Amino acid sequence: MYDINNDYAIVTGCNTGNMPGWSVTANHIVAMYGYSIPGNGTAYYVETAGSVAGYTGSYRQSASIPTMYTYVSGNPWHIW
Repeated sequence: MYDINNDYAIVTGCNTGNMPGWSVTANHIVAMYGYSIPGNGTAYYVETAGSVAGYTGSYRQSASIPTMYTYVSGNPWHIW
């Protein structure tokens, strides 16, 4: 949260198995650029993959913070 609060995106590993817009399961990275806390909270991220990789969703995505945790816990590579 410190990095995002100071205008730095976090590049984080995830697993595409349950992510919206994906037709394949693969280890992958996304850039998280923000969050909001009301309720369970929402994490905002940028999806850079395209249709050749099996992704057909939007460039900007969001997920509840608990759901985002399930995405990133499958591929624990996080870069600051």
